[in-house]
Parts: sequence; structure tokens; C-alpha cells
Amino acid sequence: MAATDPNGILRNKKIMESVIEYRAISVDPVTFVQGALPEILANTDKAFFAKALGVVREAAEICYGKLKEIKCVTCPHKPEGSMFVMSRLDLSCLDGIEDDIDFCSKLAQGVD
Repeated sequence: MAATDPNGILRNKKIMESVIEYRAISVDPVTFVQGALPEILANTDKAFFAKALGVVREAAEICYGKLKEIKCVTCPHKPEGSMFVMSRLDLSCLDGIEDDIDFCSKLAQGVD
């Protein structure tokens, strides 16, 4: 989980730690949702799934393209309609990076 926190407010108040702890309370879907899923899936138009997959695939293409533009980041496997992408950092390019906030700020700005 990444947060934009250039002034360190979230870090100083330990907000991110609280969010991560809260998120870990339950990562499983509730049972009534699990029970309803077969009917929901059976009665949902196939076009919905095709459109949703298309949106995810387009987002993956954009993400992959943007990652390729960053000199210290490589993406060994192009995502195929996934919500996740694996990337590799070239640590030799990260001289002068102070911390994770500095890294994320420079990444968002596209600063070399």
C-alpha cells in the first residue's frame, strides 16, 4: 500500500499502520455474499463480464506502457487483463532517493 504523504503527516500519526492492521482483520468475503454468488454469476449478462475484462485489460496495458517509460523499472511479464503487475527495480538507479515517500513522489512526477 502506498500513500502520498510529502509532509509525513500520515507517517507521524501512524495512519498507514492502522489502515494495514484494520485491513487484515478479515480478508475473506462474508458467507451471505458467498451464498449469493452462484445466482448472481448465473444471472449476469455475459456482456458485463466481457466489458469488465476489457476495462481491466486496458488498464493493464496503460500500466505496462507507463512502467516501460521509467528507466529504473522493468516489467518482465506483460499483464494480461490482471489487476496486478510484477516489476523489478534497478537499485543502481535509485541513488539520491531518501525514502519510500521520496521514491513515490519522484515516480509520480516522472523525475529521472
